[in-house]
Amino acid sequence: MQYMTKRKNMSPHAMKSTDGFDCKPEDSGVDLNRNYELSFGVGERTQVGLTKDNLFDDCADPCGECYRGPHAFSEPETRALRDFLTSHKGQVKFVVNFHSYGNQWIYPYNGLAENNIAKRNPAALAIFQEIEQEATFPKGSQ
Repeated sequence: MQYMTKRKNMSPHAMKSTDGFDCKPEDSGVDLNRNYELSFGVGERTQVGLTKDNLFDDCADPCGECYRGPHAFSEPETRALRDFLTSHKGQVKFVVNFHSYGNQWIYPYNGLAENNIAKRNPAALAIFQEIEQEATFPKGSQ
């Protein structure tokens, strides 16, 4: 098993698929980027698993590539970040999560029906636009 490219943590929460079969060792774990409270459980149409609205949702399947965990903040890593940021509220002004799996720039609220960061948080959009203008990002993957 190659852990360098593993997208998920090693959580024991993800051991059986939604149809009751054991997950392969390389498929176990929780995608920490989807284990936060904001939009937790919002269906993502990817591969397998069903949402409460009967939409296909790989993130609901413990063996799926983007399994979000049994509940928001179920993982010690996301709880640690939440607790740190909560205890430093007022000191921390901006947080960036480098989740560069698909060589994409994804704004917050991506999982919401109205994905409009300009309306929801124009100050954050201005920061993202400045980063995008000043930074150099690699093209493609090697």
